Amino acid sequence: MVDNEISSLLSSKENSIQEDSSVSMDEHETEVIDKSQSNTGTGTLGAIFIVVNAAMGAGMLNMPEAFKNAGGIFPGTVMQLTFLIFILGSLMILAYCCHLHQCSTYQEVIEVMCGKAVGVAAECCIMLYMFGTSIAMIIIVGDQFDKVMEAIVGIDFCHHWYMNRKFTMCAFSTAVILPLCIPKDIGFLRHASVVGVVATIIVMLTVVIKFATHTYTPGTIRNSPKNLSEFMAAVP
Repeated sequence: MVDNEISSLLSSKENSIQEDSSVSMDEHETEVIDKSQSNTGTGTLGAIFIVVNAAMGAGMLNMPEAFKNAGGIFPGTVMQLTFLIFILGSLMILAYCCHLHQCSTYQEVIEVMCGKAVGVAAECCIMLYMFGTSIAMIIIVGDQFDKVMEAIVGIDFCHHWYMNRKFTMCAFSTAVILPLCIPKDIGFLRHASVVGVVATIIVMLTVVIKFATHTYTPGTIRNSPKNLSEFMAAVP
């Protein structure tokens, strides 16, 4: 009788241990599945377009001015390649830290590596940088609208209130930029990023075609920067 009771107790204990382990395994698998499903918001191709659009962006429009301030083609190219080394190095370090600590955002990496206080400071810097960048982008949009209106209507387009840059900038910001800012997931921007990359390629092809066909007004090409302040103004 005693042996039967001991064996029954041991078997019940083994069953309870097996049940607990199976439950823990099920919970772990559920967490892994949920985490994998939450990380599939943006595909590889969409992420590529987002990164390319963010890396190139409207800064490409300022490349001629940057090369002029740097002192010409050769000094400008050397400066760009020098900063390219630092940029690629920082991106590789950031990607390594993201993979090592399983982080999904830049802010998470900063908080894990440098602490909560530095993470908050980085978020504030990012907000200020994005605010200034957004203002610059809206000004560029207004300049492009002015060129389009002038080509369609003529030089007197600004006398019409609906063609004035104040109205066009406000209308574009409300109708296009605001809807793109509402979604919380950045993966939503992959469609807009495709349009941005295509527009960048069109601008690049236009410059190449105009240079090849000589349908442009040539200007003076510098061989060296005028002063140090102009050269520093070309630093990206």
